Amino acid sequence: MSLGVRVAVMVMVLTLWRVPESRNETASKHLDWRGAALATSGLGAITYALIEGPGGAYQLTPYDPAFEKKMKKAESIIGRYRNTLHALAK
Repeated sequence: MSLGVRVAVMVMVLTLWRVPESRNETASKHLDWRGAALATSGLGAITYALIEGPGGAYQLTPYDPAFEKKMKKAESIIGRYRNTLHALAK
């Protein structure tokens, strides 16, 4: 079983065990059609924007120079403070 599935099961069990029931017995039993329509149209708009983004598709590039620069800086800091980080992790 993958880690994601284990975490999801654990969250569900903890939620059922620790979160108290919050149902409002005096609330209306009818479906909120206005809220359902707004949620559906909002999700549809987000989906449309992602599909029809620049160039007809949402484009992700595998290379980001700024991210690479930050990762190199992080690697140098981790290398320099390896013993400190190891002691803190205990």
